[in-house]
Amino acid sequence: MTYVSMPAEFLYNLTKNLSAHLQHKLCAVLPKEYRGIGIGTELMRALLGELKSVGFGQVSLSVQKTNRAVRLYRKIGFVTIDENDEEYIMLCRL
Repeated sequence: MTYVSMPAEFLYNLTKNLSAHLQHKLCAVLPKEYRGIGIGTELMRALLGELKSVGFGQVSLSVQKTNRAVRLYRKIGFVTIDENDEEYIMLCRL
C-alpha cells in the first residue's frame, strides 16, 4: 500500500464528490510537522460533516492499535466494534 500525504483542502474537496450510494475508501496521513496541532481533528470533523450532508449514516475505519490517532477517533465519536491482534475496527454513526 502506498501512503500519500495530501493537503487538507484536497481531502475536504474530495468529500464533495462522494456518492452516498457507493462504498469509498480513503487513506490519509498528515506529515509529522502538522500532527498534534488540531488539523487532523478539524479535517475529520469536516469530512464527517460532509459525508452526513450527502446522506451517509455511518463511517467505519480500521486503525492499528499502536496508532496515536485512535485517541482522535474516539474523541470525535468513533467506537470500537471489533478488533484483532493488530487493529481496531471503529464505527461512527452520523
